[in-house]
Amino acid sequence: MEGQTQSQRVVLAHDASRGMRVNSLRVILDKLLKAGDMFTLLSIVYQIQHPMGYMMRVDSSMFGVNQRAIDDEVAKKKKEYEKNIDLVQVLKLYEMQKVDFKIEWVAGSIPKNVVVEASKKFNATWVILDRRMKRDKKYFLQKLSCGISTMKRNDDIIKLRGPKQSTTTRLSYDEMLPVDNKNFVREEAQNDEDLFSIEFGSSCSKLNVMVKVQTDTKKYKSEMQALEETRGNENVIMLLGSCLQEGPRMVVFEYACNGSLDQHLSQQNTRALTWPERIKIAIGACRGLYHLHVNNIIHGDMRPKNILLTHDFQPLIAGFGLASMKNESQNSSNHYIIGTLGYLAPEYKERGKATTKTDVYAFGTILLQLITGLSPTDTRLQGQSLIKWVNSLVKEGKFVELIDPGIAYDINEVVIVVLLALKCVRKDPHIRLSMEKVMFTLDYIKDEKASYKGKVGDEVNKNVETIGQSQHTKLVFSYGGMTPVPKQAKHFYQSTSI
Repeated sequence: MEGQTQSQRVVLAHDASRGMRVNSLRVILDKLLKAGDMFTLLSIVYQIQHPMGYMMRVDSSMFGVNQRAIDDEVAKKKKEYEKNIDLVQVLKLYEMQKVDFKIEWVAGSIPKNVVVEASKKFNATWVILDRRMKRDKKYFLQKLSCGISTMKRNDDIIKLRGPKQSTTTRLSYDEMLPVDNKNFVREEAQNDEDLFSIEFGSSCSKLNVMVKVQTDTKKYKSEMQALEETRGNENVIMLLGSCLQEGPRMVVFEYACNGSLDQHLSQQNTRALTWPERIKIAIGACRGLYHLHVNNIIHGDMRPKNILLTHDFQPLIAGFGLASMKNESQNSSNHYIIGTLGYLAPEYKERGKATTKTDVYAFGTILLQLITGLSPTDTRLQGQSLIKWVNSLVKEGKFVELIDPGIAYDINEVVIVVLLALKCVRKDPHIRLSMEKVMFTLDYIKDEKASYKGKVGDEVNKNVETIGQSQHTKLVFSYGGMTPVPKQAKHFYQSTSI
């Protein structure tokens, strides 16, 4: 941070389960900060000691520590900090140096994810990793665009990298569409009239990108604002450039060679997505949408057509023409409905006001579509609502009948995702899950699958049969004789009415 004249927003990512090294705060003040800078001590609580003596992870999903235990642990840590005389003295030093000092408490089961989301929320220009956090320095170098440093045991600060420079390029029409280049190729992509892919360059150095022609100035501005605010997330389409000339606006995106999700869920598609691919898409799309919400952005048009897929089926959220900021006023008088029928929340159809909870509703519908292979308007439903059809089968415990025919699946995961989706599409937006809770529950499938199967052990193996190449249980989870689980997990597996 040498030579910096503008005010800096510095974050120290600290593992709150360990003792606070107050001297490190003095070193940061002496070597890195100046008057007018803002410093945030990000104290992360990711595990709590159970009264029985073992450690339990902090988790907003159905399998984690309950919220009261989390609040109690945070309150306990806050009191420890308040009684720390050395810390109080350091706070006075920061005040004397006119550096804004604040402590932010965040609970989360995966510390590195917490650090990334919080750093982006605070718009940090520099992040310092304590000894616990620097284990994931490669992850932070990939996910964050700000400057990154680590702290050694002796409180020395080691610079890993300065802030990344913006990669957005503004081009002319001639640069955008190099039609004089004999190697230039144009092809339609995603079946959209205003979106196509191009390839240009020499045979040994080709670049595939997607170009969107946007004639609606308002949608163009919405798209540009949303993409600028969410730069750097692996599950949001990357903006590469835009055209400033008058006339139809052109925007350049990274290339997604596997098209859009709706193409893969179509009856015309010859290859069905596997169950692991569907889970991967659900987790990635959830993380991307959560990232938007953390950055105060409402997507407004979540649907399979706006989820693009890379070569390895990594999802990229696109289609930001209807995006808006949370604090934007939305006139509900004389409103008209914009969006895609089947993915619109009931309250939006009534009042025309998009919120994060309307995004959650649309995402829940996408989850149901990933499970069943049916779109909300699929003729195979014979005019019945997809949500009501799913809910009726869930009440009867017929989870297997929900699954897209012909794919191998894990019934345990199917149950989790189905019930999760139904909690996303509740009619009352106030009791719908937040994207944060949805993300933690889906992450549980990915991060804890092996250890969870180890816990259920022989209980699961009693009811196993083979479908395709995977093993699954015939019955829904039964907790009798198993390791006790939190109350919220038992509640989660009860039938969900909407």
